[in-house]
Amino acid sequence: MNFAQQLGLTAEEAGSIAQVGVDLLGAEDFEGALAVFEGLTTLNPDDPSMWAALGFVHRTAGNFAKAEESFQECLRKDPTHSAAQAWLGELQIRKGQPSGRELVRKALADPSFAQSDAGMQAKALLNQ
Repeated sequence: MNFAQQLGLTAEEAGSIAQVGVDLLGAEDFEGALAVFEGLTTLNPDDPSMWAALGFVHRTAGNFAKAEESFQECLRKDPTHSAAQAWLGELQIRKGQPSGRELVRKALADPSFAQSDAGMQAKALLNQ
């Protein structure tokens, strides 16, 4: 049982909290968004999507080392998480690591991800 379950937090309530984080990110309130997703990873440390979201906020805020750590944690929990693969791959490509391209290709092998906005961005990254 994770901490969120011990508190009686439902998946719907956690989703509502995550939406607040997304809204804060959209308003470029990086500190607020980081606080939300750091809290959610504390409440439910086994949820790979929360780690991916935390990584995305760090990435967007320019905290690339912390973003990489968050994406790696996500992939430890779910090695097939396409968004984390693509975003970690992007960071590795920026650092000149050839392994990044392979991660992006793995992400694009997921048809639903490949057709998403993030997937389109990942395809463009490979074409650069």
